[in-house]
Amino acid sequence: MLDPQDDWLSQELKALPDVEAPKTVVPRVLEEVRRYENRTLTRWRQRLLGGARTAGLGVAVVLMVWLSLLNPEKLAGEVLTNHPVFRLWEALMTTLQALLWQRALYQQPLLVIVAFLAFTSCLACLAAAAAVLRLSRVRT
Repeated sequence: MLDPQDDWLSQELKALPDVEAPKTVVPRVLEEVRRYENRTLTRWRQRLLGGARTAGLGVAVVLMVWLSLLNPEKLAGEVLTNHPVFRLWEALMTTLQALLWQRALYQQPLLVIVAFLAFTSCLACLAAAAAVLRLSRVRT
């Protein structure tokens, strides 16, 4: 048995007049095709640059392995320990350790207070998330 809604819909669709495309459709479509071609060329360039970056990284890894096999003492002893980034990192970590363990607030090391605040803020976030989930499941 046919649905009256389907019958009505098919009659309405048949009664619709033919619509002609505006005259600006073809130029816009051609412009989009040109943009797509340019985008494809750009993607090709990006893929080539990504490949060059990957190749450079591979060469760097091979050189690091080769240097570590050739003279591991020099690599580990001079290069890594004398590099400015590692010296800066060591100075920062020493300062941070001194700050967190030697500074006191309420007769407690600062590290204990920071850890307590981090823990309680995580608990507060968990409680808020649980409340939101519970409220979202309540039927109205």
